Amino acid sequence: MAEPLGGHAVVVGASISGLLTAQVLTRHYERVTLVERDALPDGPQFRKGVPQARHPHALLAKGRQILAEMFFGIHQQFLDAGAIEVEWPTDLLQHGEAGWEYRGPRGAGLTTISATRSLIDWVVRRNVLAAAGVSVLTRHEAVGLVSDDGARSVSGLRVRQRGSATAGVRELAADLVVDASGRDSKAVRWLEQLGTEPPAETRINPRQGYATAVFRRERGSLDDWRTLVCLPYPGRPRGCVMVPVEGDRWIATVTGCGGDYPPTELDGYLDFARSLEGGVLHEAVAGAELLEPIRGYRDMANILWHYERLPRQPERFLVIGDAACAFNPVYAQGMTVAALAADTLRDCLQRYARRGTTAGLSRHFQRRLAATVKAPWQMATGQDLAFPGTAGRPGLTDRMMQPYLSRVMRASAAGPPAAYQVNRVMHMIDSASALFRPAMVRAALTPGQSGSAAPVPAAGPNPVSPPHARPES
Repeated sequence: MAEPLGGHAVVVGASISGLLTAQVLTRHYERVTLVERDALPDGPQFRKGVPQARHPHALLAKGRQILAEMFFGIHQQFLDAGAIEVEWPTDLLQHGEAGWEYRGPRGAGLTTISATRSLIDWVVRRNVLAAAGVSVLTRHEAVGLVSDDGARSVSGLRVRQRGSATAGVRELAADLVVDASGRDSKAVRWLEQLGTEPPAETRINPRQGYATAVFRRERGSLDDWRTLVCLPYPGRPRGCVMVPVEGDRWIATVTGCGGDYPPTELDGYLDFARSLEGGVLHEAVAGAELLEPIRGYRDMANILWHYERLPRQPERFLVIGDAACAFNPVYAQGMTVAALAADTLRDCLQRYARRGTTAGLSRHFQRRLAATVKAPWQMATGQDLAFPGTAGRPGLTDRMMQPYLSRVMRASAAGPPAAYQVNRVMHMIDSASALFRPAMVRAALTPGQSGSAAPVPAAGPNPVSPPHARPES
């Protein structure tokens, strides 16, 4: 353990954000307790508290990098559990406003893994709970904060056992409380109960919905491409994503913006898939074995709570992950931003450990976190605000940036070097400032940038690439 900052830290929520937060806290607190509403499964099974887990997830390259630093050998653990390696952009068949995008030779891109959210959670959870001093209090819900000094600081968490008619509320004393409970966080209410002003909120809602199907994946179907993405854009508000996951399965999601919600019965789902660019998804899944009922999901709003602006910030209380900034999940940023937030917390804790105090940590961390999520927030909401039916008002920066970012994506579709730079930014390896380097600006402002024509589908579940897509390596 590094320099201790306290004896006991409590984390609300045992999903990805809470788990990574707990792992960071083990370096500075003697004990870490995770408070989780659900009973946690012993393997990679779905649990009710993560309703979006049935839909596609992506651990982007930066997220994979941070997890590799936290947990020795975790990439191989994912693969041993059945996850599939995906190299971006080589293994990605993606269509956007500029056409089918450049893919490039193997070995030149960014490697990540494709798996169900349940498997990713399980592998991470297994590592975290093996650490000394970490425990989990399952089937308990957090109901409020404890403060002994008039809300100047937090001294514990009030919890209640779920499913018990006789269990009362009890208090967990803590030197630090971190809310990582997700977009349904009650932290705003908890602060109001303490008499503290709640944070302002920014909400951008594209009125987007999912319908997700799980199909049997045939042998050899990963030989050409491994992930299919059709991005919705103004004038074409429908899209899709199909990813391979463990157990020889495809997870295939169709999505519509502006209230164009896809159906969840098979015939309607296939008709919706047929309407997408090139018919690639429809060709891939038509006739394939459907393994589970098709499920919908509509909780797609981007929500940012401005804890960094609170005029009165209680000490020893932090808000992290989707509890602070929740993204439209269609952009696959959530898990990687959770890893970035945990990495930000690690830096902050090391700084305050050198000082030997946590005084000022809460305000410092929330401001650092706001800076961390700024770029992915702008990228996600910038895309969503392009749709006429989106609820929410764009800021001046968003209005100014949208035309340039559209040109950047068009340049990326045309090929290198723009394609590789955009991928590094999308995977959060490079900061968004890389999109304004001179070479990138020249590529974005060069007229005539566009992707290829649609690919010609092949027989079976795996259509061939666009004609220009992947030169010989």
